[in-house]
Amino acid sequence: MADSLPPEKRGLGFSVLNLITSVSTTPAPVAALFLVATFGSDLGMRIAYTIVVLLYLAAAAVRLKLKETLKNVEKASFKEVVRSYPKALQEGINV
Repeated sequence: MADSLPPEKRGLGFSVLNLITSVSTTPAPVAALFLVATFGSDLGMRIAYTIVVLLYLAAAAVRLKLKETLKNVEKASFKEVVRSYPKALQEGINV
């Protein structure tokens, strides 16, 4: 995702993604309570797990359709990764 955004908008992009994730999972306990109260503990949990599996499969199908946006990607060496980690950590704190 980071490569799809301009460098100056990456922090905002990650924040929006985290917000969407948090907002979408907020009603989950209410939905689980409804399922368990309506169908009982055993069947309600089976329905909840089935819904989760279907949503994960849908997400996997969408991800299969994505295409790589970078051309000629170079593999980073372990040494480069270790060297760049402090800078990445500092930039994350600054965001």
